[in-house]
Parts: sequence; C-alpha cells; structure tokens
Amino acid sequence: MQPASSAFERYIRRSPITKVFHTSSLEDNTRICASKDYETAVTACLHAGCTVRQSLAVKKYLTNKCDLPVRNEGSTPRGASWALCAFALFSVIGRFVFRASGSSYGIDDWTALFSIGVLLSINFRST
Repeated sequence: MQPASSAFERYIRRSPITKVFHTSSLEDNTRICASKDYETAVTACLHAGCTVRQSLAVKKYLTNKCDLPVRNEGSTPRGASWALCAFALFSVIGRFVFRASGSSYGIDDWTALFSIGVLLSINFRST
C-alpha cells in the first residue's frame, strides 16, 4: 500500500483541478504555495464543478504540501453543548424547587429529570 500523500497526488492529478495548474510537477511546493493566482483559480474551479470529495482532497493536499495550520474548532460545539446543558439543568432544578412548595410532581417532572440525567451522561462522555 502506498503512502496517503501519493494517493492524494494521484487523485489530484486526475481531478479537474489540474486543468488550472499549468506546471509539469505537483511537487513544486514554493510555486504552489506562493501563488495567489493559483489559489484564486483553485477556488473558482472548486466552486464551478468539483465534487465535495475533490475539494476536500485538494484542500488536504495543499494543507500538507504548504504546511498550512490546521483549523481545530472542536471546542466551540463542546462549549455550546455545556452552556445549553447548564441552562436545561437550571430550568429543571427551578421547576422542582417551585413544585416542592405546593403542587405534587407529575410525570412531566420526572421525564424532565430523566432527560437531564441522559443529557449530562452524554455530555460527560463526549469530553
């Protein structure tokens, strides 16, 4: 089995993106990475007719070849999930506190409490 970079190079050579690239070698890293015209042409090609798979392959190829920083925004959804979980927990606790002063607990209260338990277990497992 060949390395992943070779597979991507073969894939990119077969993809429509090579129509934009007018050099004999895809190994010309300095030319690829420094060219704003190439970046503009790649973007135009990707918007015009490349599939999602091809555009992701090109993006990965350029990221690897040009040593571009990898974006990692994995903490954003996690933070939003915990914020919404805290809001839901606060709401259910408030519901139980206000119900304790007078009326009895119904099936909807116990369902909300069970749902919070499930939500908390999912959030703890995802971190």
